[in-house]
Amino acid sequence: MAFQIEADENAAKRNPACERVSCRLVEEVWKMNFKELKEKHLQDPEVKMEYDALEPEYQFIHDLIVCREEMALSQQGLADLTGINRADISRIENGNANPSLKTMKRIANGLGKRLEIRIV
Repeated sequence: MAFQIEADENAAKRNPACERVSCRLVEEVWKMNFKELKEKHLQDPEVKMEYDALEPEYQFIHDLIVCREEMALSQQGLADLTGINRADISRIENGNANPSLKTMKRIANGLGKRLEIRIV
């Protein structure tokens, strides 16, 4: 939706009526909370399919962060336990890395957990 709003800014210069539409779209987005916005977009089958495809990656990230915080470990603390660079742990937690199975096992072991992968 943000891309549509940006595109509409140029249209507003050509047609003042577009500016009013852009303002309404921005206002609608700001009035929604994340949960409402997520539910709205997940009604689109394509968005839902992509969202579901990413679920295992985000579940690993969520579990990693929860376990690390429960143990009161910083990213550096986990890095010290696993031998994985702190910056790499940060990238994994931010979803900006695609860790190998070996790396995920090292993280799980460092957290005193085991990695479980299932095909369902």
